Amino acid sequence: MDDKFEILTNPGFSYWEEQLANTYKYEGWVHSIHEYNMWKAAFGDKFNHFVVVDKEVDFEKFMEFDRKITSGLERGDYIKEFFSMQGSYNKVVTSSDDEIFGYCNIRECIDNYLIIGPFYAQNSLAASTVLRAVLESIPNLKNFEILKALAPSNNTDAIKLFETLSTGKFKIGAKNLIQFTSHLMKVTDEKVYSVMDITISYC
Repeated sequence: MDDKFEILTNPGFSYWEEQLANTYKYEGWVHSIHEYNMWKAAFGDKFNHFVVVDKEVDFEKFMEFDRKITSGLERGDYIKEFFSMQGSYNKVVTSSDDEIFGYCNIRECIDNYLIIGPFYAQNSLAASTVLRAVLESIPNLKNFEILKALAPSNNTDAIKLFETLSTGKFKIGAKNLIQFTSHLMKVTDEKVYSVMDITISYC
C-alpha cells in the first residue's frame, strides 16, 4: 500500500455531489491540490469537490475502519499479505483529517481477469473515487478481459456503481450463499462493495 489517496471535501451545493456521484461520465474529475486550493479560494464554502492526492495512511487507523465493517474481525496480518502480493493493486481513501473513508483492492487472476475485493466505502462517492484510482493504477489494464466483483445483493449502491463502470454491460453471473460456522459476523453490508473471498467467507 505505497500509494495512498485522500478525499478533501467542503460543504457546499448538492450540485457538485450529484455531478460527482457518477465520476465515470465526467473526465478530468481528479484535480491537484493546487487546483483544489484555486477553486476553494474562488468559491469558498460553496465549493464541494473530491480530489485525489498522495498521502500516507496509518495502518492502525486502517484496521480500525476494517474492524468497524467486519464487526471486530482481526485480520491485520492477512490484509498486509493480501495487499502486498504480486498482481495486487490497492488504494485507501481518507478525509482531510485522516478519517478512513474506504479502501479498494483489485488483484490479477487466472484466465486473464481481474477481481475486486476487499472493497469497502462509507458512501458511493468515496467508493467510485477509490475504485477509479485503483483501476488507473493498473499499468496493463486494457489487457484484461473481465472485471469481477462479489457484492452483497442488498447493496444497491454497489450494483449501480458497477453498472455505471461497465456502461450497463455488466451481468450477474451467479448468486452465492455464504457459509459460516455457528458465529455469524454482523457485517455492515451497505458499506461492502465487494468481498475478498467467498470461499473462506472472509469478507
